[in-house]
Amino acid sequence: MTPAMEAAFWAKTEPEPNTGCTIWIGSRDSEGYGQLHNPETKRPERAHRIGFEIETGTALRSDYGLHRCDNPWCVNGRHIFRGNATVNVEDALKKGTAAMGARVCTAKLTGDKVLAIRVAYAAGETQRPLAARFGVTQGTIQKITSRRSWRYEAQPS
Repeated sequence: MTPAMEAAFWAKTEPEPNTGCTIWIGSRDSEGYGQLHNPETKRPERAHRIGFEIETGTALRSDYGLHRCDNPWCVNGRHIFRGNATVNVEDALKKGTAAMGARVCTAKLTGDKVLAIRVAYAAGETQRPLAARFGVTQGTIQKITSRRSWRYEAQPS
């Protein structure tokens, strides 16, 4: 990393004394992560990945940079750890930050509706009428009733 890139990085950060996070105050990408234009590659780079490289001296390359603090604005290299897609999902599930069930922006159902589907199915209602009633496919009903989907979040809201 060039000294100019590192200087540009630090110019867009502020320490957060309560958490130890270093907050990115520059531009952000569509997912809320800080980004900084890299003049060498002529592409934006995620700022937390740059923070990791400054802290450890190694680039993440194809690896993920995962946040211990779960703050996408944090670029403190000590708060970032190396992972892959599987580790990222496992980390989000463990911390409860994964978007599942009703928290998925395209979800058509809520926890209450999933419970109603399971109760009606247990009482003998078949999958096709349930699918029509709840505006989903029969495959969705099958996954709900077999607990292949909505395993974690079928709680009344």
